[in-house]
Amino acid sequence: DLLYINSVAANDSFAFAKTSHGFYRTRLDNINWINIDTNLDLKNEHISCLASKDKIIYLTKENGLWKSDDNCISISQVSDNPYLTNCVDFKIIGTNFYFLRYYSSCYVSSDEGKTWKWLDSTFAAGYIFYDYTISLAVSGNNIFAGTQEHGVFLSKNNGKRWTYTQNPF
Repeated sequence: DLLYINSVAANDSFAFAKTSHGFYRTRLDNINWINIDTNLDLKNEHISCLASKDKIIYLTKENGLWKSDDNCISISQVSDNPYLTNCVDFKIIGTNFYFLRYYSSCYVSSDEGKTWKWLDSTFAAGYIFYDYTISLAVSGNNIFAGTQEHGVFLSKNNGKRWTYTQNPF
């Protein structure tokens, strides 16, 4: 059985990893990964993405967005938005949360994940988020979206407009 890592996140004390074999946590000062599925009753849950802001860890599950402020000893539901399934990437940029849905689109929340707004899915040059967008990256106020077939797109205004960056690949 192959091991793959779905998502990782960290705060100032712990790192977290969602893998094909479970959900794990380790202290940063003593790397010793411990499976915490049982603690959180996650045996049959599918956690797809993790993100952190300050000391809070956020996780996307099949039934919405959850958070923990106690290093995943417990979790509480933030929202039960059905659009928060099939997550391929989840980023927190300043006060905005960005959720990238596989084969679909990008959503943004400005209230810590309680409500979500669909971003206009049209990239420059006619390409759209349906183009298998698989990764988001942040540098300052810039958001980069990596696609499976058409390269990288850039937004300088929190995802309102996207421009195509030249594809050197």
